[in-house]
Amino acid sequence: MTPSVEGAERVKVGVLLAGAASATGALAGFAAGTAWAIAHLPRLPAVALAALVAVAAGADIVHRRGWGPPPPSVRRQVPREWSRLFSPRTVAALYGARLGVGPLTILVTWLWWAAIVGAASLGPWPATLAGAGFGLARAGVGLAVAPRLPAEAAPRVASLRRREPLAFALLTGAIVLGCAVLA
Repeated sequence: MTPSVEGAERVKVGVLLAGAASATGALAGFAAGTAWAIAHLPRLPAVALAALVAVAAGADIVHRRGWGPPPPSVRRQVPREWSRLFSPRTVAALYGARLGVGPLTILVTWLWWAAIVGAASLGPWPATLAGAGFGLARAGVGLAVAPRLPAEAAPRVASLRRREPLAFALLTGAIVLGCAVLA
């Protein structure tokens, strides 16, 4: 969110960003869960879900050390031109829409794939919840952290990013296993 958006407008822009991210995340999850159900693929048991998360976390570690492939994604953020062409509300909705579907932006972890596959195996509704949770969490982090980061924070952010895989593995595992319990 740009610093030029303040007050009530900032709240509206934030709500649009989070709403669009959670809506498109939910839509992606629902599509994955529906495709899994239509294909009559088996439901993954909790042990397989935990293994899936562990493999994704391992793939992240291998990739970050330069030995493995990056997770599939477009590896681009939203076009900067959007902020010059559209209003802040429109930009927030467009940005959130891409942000909610992990691979449509810069996806730095294999754990999104583990979460969507694991949740899809549980059905369309658990996958919808997992996708919405991902989108909301991703937008929430941006809304909470970005405005407070000074320009010289890049080294600190890099340090935090190195710790991200473990934290995200734990969160993803909890979400997928929580969906397994609820399903």
